[in-house]
Amino acid sequence: MSGTLKEAMMGCGWFAENHRQAWLRIPDVEIVAATDQCLDRAQRFAARAYDSAEQMLDREQLDFVDIATHAASHFHMVSLACQKKIPIICQKPIAPDWAGAIKIVNTAEAAGVRLMIHENWRWQPWYRVAHEMIAQGGVGAPIGYGFRLRRRDGLGDEPYTEQAYFRREPRLIIQVTLVHHIDTARFLFGEIDSVYAETSRRNLHIAAEDQAIIVLTHESGTHGWIDGHRFLDPNPA
Repeated sequence: MSGTLKEAMMGCGWFAENHRQAWLRIPDVEIVAATDQCLDRAQRFAARAYDSAEQMLDREQLDFVDIATHAASHFHMVSLACQKKIPIICQKPIAPDWAGAIKIVNTAEAAGVRLMIHENWRWQPWYRVAHEMIAQGGVGAPIGYGFRLRRRDGLGDEPYTEQAYFRREPRLIIQVTLVHHIDTARFLFGEIDSVYAETSRRNLHIAAEDQAIIVLTHESGTHGWIDGHRFLDPNPA
């Protein structure tokens, strides 16, 4: 396809701003429209703003949509785009659970619509360099690795102020955050053969777990661990 691709944002919340900034750096993409339940947020993303996804898709001629809403709404948003035969890039996690993920994939396949799930960590330049070094044998054959996540936004009576809906999520630290590390591990060390995890909920003002330790073994024989939570200052004084 030649020329500028016309894109619409579906969901214009805090994290969607990262998507917007990325698209703005690509000269062959133009955000021509945006929709959000809060019209003022959509207006910050595009000149043609809507508070109804259905209305936007009826009025706009689009090459693709970027869905950056909550996972619980993904099936509805994907279904709307599929009805219009519009290609989709959708923010992770694809759905709140496995059954929902299968339902979304089947919907896109039945409609013949390209569906891509957005996972950004493996594209960060330092991981690309590490992948190349491993592939070329520059660091030898890896036998083990570890990822550790620390943030301090999960403390207090009103945690996660930038993404307050985290407080109500039925699954949190792995599905929302550590999935980045799991996918990056797959990228660097190959597909996962077995996984074991322990989780706990430390902040009682949220619905789901906020601490996890995961042990993984890859098909290559490489072992790894991922340790994460969001209630400790990563840079203590």
